[in-house]
Amino acid sequence: MRLALIAAAVLMLGAAPIAGQASVAGDWALNFNGPQGPIDASATFKQDGEQVTGTIDGPQGTVECTGTLKGNKLALQLTVDANGQSLQIFLLGDVEGNDIKGTFSIAEMRGDWTGKKK
Repeated sequence: MRLALIAAAVLMLGAAPIAGQASVAGDWALNFNGPQGPIDASATFKQDGEQVTGTIDGPQGTVECTGTLKGNKLALQLTVDANGQSLQIFLLGDVEGNDIKGTFSIAEMRGDWTGKKK
C-alpha cells in the first residue's frame, strides 16, 4: 500500500507544471499598437516545457510562430509576407495569468502588444 502511494505521488509530481513556469497554451485574443494604429489578431499556442509553437491569425493571414517561455518571459518570432518581401516579427512579453503585455519589432518599427486568454 505504501509503495502504491509513493508511486502515485511520483506520477503526480511528474505531471505537475514546473514551479514558476507560466503557461500560454490555448487560444488568445491579441492587440498590436504600432505606428499604423491598432491591429487585432487571434492566436493559438501550444507549449511543451519552455518551447512554444502556434499560429497567429491577423491581417496578413495565418502565420506560424515559434519561441520560448522561460518563467513568465515569452519570446516569439514569426515571418510574414508583405508584398513579396519576408518580414520577421519579434514579440517579447510578460505573462501574468491570462494576460500578456509586451513589445514587438518589425525591422525598425516598434510597438506594444497585449494578449488576453479566451
